[in-house]
Amino acid sequence: MFKKINLNQSSVIVFLGTMNAMPMMYALELKKRGYKVIYFVDVSPKNTLSRPENHFPSITYPYPEWIIECILPSEVLVPLFPKIFAAFYKNKIQQITQKSPTCFILSGLYASMAPYLSVDAKKIGLPHGSDMDSWANIEDENILFENYKNKSKFKYFPNVIAKMLMRKIIRSQFHGYEKSSAVIYYPLNFNIAGD
Repeated sequence: MFKKINLNQSSVIVFLGTMNAMPMMYALELKKRGYKVIYFVDVSPKNTLSRPENHFPSITYPYPEWIIECILPSEVLVPLFPKIFAAFYKNKIQQITQKSPTCFILSGLYASMAPYLSVDAKKIGLPHGSDMDSWANIEDENILFENYKNKSKFKYFPNVIAKMLMRKIIRSQFHGYEKSSAVIYYPLNFNIAGD
């Protein structure tokens, strides 16, 4: 189902979650069309895959004023504490602009914040793959657990706690997409899990 999201030139569009720097493609196009865009970069310079300056020649570091560097120790913290992160980013945005955001574009695990952002703003889920296929898949959470229990930060926890944390992340992600105004994902028949 297609849904049109109406925005006007006075809209403030905020991008949260920089997975693979893919959201920057949308941000640059919106800027070109005259919209006010605020784009948060949440990963360190070592993560070249998700830093926009590594994919877009027009972006240089240090960033222009509309790109805000706000590095997190781990994106996995966002769906564990979505209310806290929503409040944190609301505060950051207020420091940047007096206008309330009209639209939030949420990628990666930031989709989990959708229920806790401004009621009046549109929330657009912009998944890149696993953030929806795996991390929001409540039916196959055991598969995710088996794949991740010995990886990343989860390997430092007993299995029972790792499973509880992953379940919380999955439920939080699912709820975020459920509360989004729209989700932009792969076309039908491109990705079986997405279908």
